Amino acid sequence: WLESLGIFDGSVRVFGAHLLGIDLARDLPVLANDHFTFANCPSGTGAGVTPAQWPWPEALGAGVNSGIGLDTHSNDYLENLKMAVIYGRIRVDFLGDSTPVPMVRPSIWTGLEAATVGGARGLGRDDLGRIEAGAKADLTSIDVTGLLVGVGTVPREPLNHLFYANGLSVRNVMTDGNWQVRDRSEEHTSELQSRFGISYAVFCLK
Repeated sequence: WLESLGIFDGSVRVFGAHLLGIDLARDLPVLANDHFTFANCPSGTGAGVTPAQWPWPEALGAGVNSGIGLDTHSNDYLENLKMAVIYGRIRVDFLGDSTPVPMVRPSIWTGLEAATVGGARGLGRDDLGRIEAGAKADLTSIDVTGLLVGVGTVPREPLNHLFYANGLSVRNVMTDGNWQVRDRSEEHTSELQSRFGISYAVFCLK
């Protein structure tokens, strides 16, 4: 129906959340285009309420561009990244070959790509979501060696320790070359935030 209205003709960029109730075999090929991005929001119904219901593995298998979004229940982006990967793996393991379309079992690398390059690709921005010459200096560093993060030391594969990290593990945040958080300390606080005592970054609490 949306295709018949010209929504996917390339004139606009479309982000679609959840993708619940779609006809996987019919709709995913339509959504696998350069102007659509699946916004996978794994905490949308609350953690553990309806786990693994989002067809992210099927979307990956169909080549649909994907990002990881926030929806209502958890504003900790690292928690949502972890849930996306874990729920995706559960979906693949439980459904197996029973789905009408191929699935891709996500890894932490898949989640990181969706959380960075995937969102940038959806916006049509090749200056976001990557660390390279000409890109915006938007950077976040996360401590994956802390006492309560994994084994508490430098792991063989640091990215896998993101499964044990959360927003409190964030050490530094830079946006467009400006430090917002440095060694877990806020560098800037807006007037509104000062007035109401609101922390500007939910996963950089001291």
